[in-house]
Amino acid sequence: VREASAADADKLHGPPVKCGVVGLGPWGREIIATLSRLPEAEVAAICDTYPAMLRRSANAAPKAEPVDDYRKLLENKDIKAIIVATPTHQHKEIALAALQAGKHVYCEAPLANSIENARAIAQAASKAPQLVFQSGLQMRSDPQRHFLLKFIRSGAMGKPVKARGQWHKKQSW
Repeated sequence: VREASAADADKLHGPPVKCGVVGLGPWGREIIATLSRLPEAEVAAICDTYPAMLRRSANAAPKAEPVDDYRKLLENKDIKAIIVATPTHQHKEIALAALQAGKHVYCEAPLANSIENARAIAQAASKAPQLVFQSGLQMRSDPQRHFLLKFIRSGAMGKPVKARGQWHKKQSW
C-alpha cells in the first residue's frame, strides 16, 4: 500500500480548503495539529485575543496569518471554513457571524451555553443549506459508550442524583 501524495489528494478532493481556527487553547491547538496532517485542509489563519496563544500556535501553523479578531477571518474571501474552538459562551456570536459571512463552520462541543443560544445557532445553520455546519460531538458516537444512556434509563442504578464525568489525556505540547 502506498501513501497518498498531494497530487492524489487534489484528484480526489480538489485543492485544500483554507480554514481559520478561532480559539487557540489546548483544543484549538489540537485541531491545528490534526488539520496540518490532512491534505484536504490548509490552516490559512489562526485567531486568539490572547497574544501568547497566537505566538504559541505560530509554530504549528507557520503559513497561517495570526489575527487577534475573528472578524478579520470572516473578511478574508480565501478562507472558506471557520473552526470555532473558543470558550463556549463565545460560540453563538462567532458561529452566527461566520454563517452570515458565508463560511462553512465547525463548532466545538458543547455547541452553546444555553438552549436559546443553541437554538439560534441551529436555526442560522438550517437557513444556510449551501453551507456545511457541524457541531463537535466529543466521543458521543463512541461505541464503548452506547450502552450508558440505556443503562441509566433502565433504573438499574436507582435514581440519579448527581453525575460527573472526567477525562484525562496526556497532552503533547
